[in-house]
Amino acid sequence: MVAPQAYHSGHAAPAPYAAARAVAPAQPAVPDVADEDSLSDRVEQAVKSRTGGRVRGLRVEVCRDEVLLSGECPSFHCKQLAQHAARTVVGKLRLTNRIEVR
Repeated sequence: MVAPQAYHSGHAAPAPYAAARAVAPAQPAVPDVADEDSLSDRVEQAVKSRTGGRVRGLRVEVCRDEVLLSGECPSFHCKQLAQHAARTVVGKLRLTNRIEVR
């Protein structure tokens, strides 16, 4: 067996970076088609729960790397609540909020 080389400080040389640290596989940025329905349902449930169902005609569309919210709500605050709820579900996907305040 070969002894590890020592640095001038007397400590053993560190293992190569790749061997010393396990790297988790990257998560896909774009959901596959089967996940789009599930993601849409989870976003819809989060928005309804957070806004108390005050977004009329709520529609959640998932297309590639984008989630689109649409519908109508009574206040800008409600629109913000919907966006925040959706953001917690969609993560890093692009989120477009087209909910109209009326």
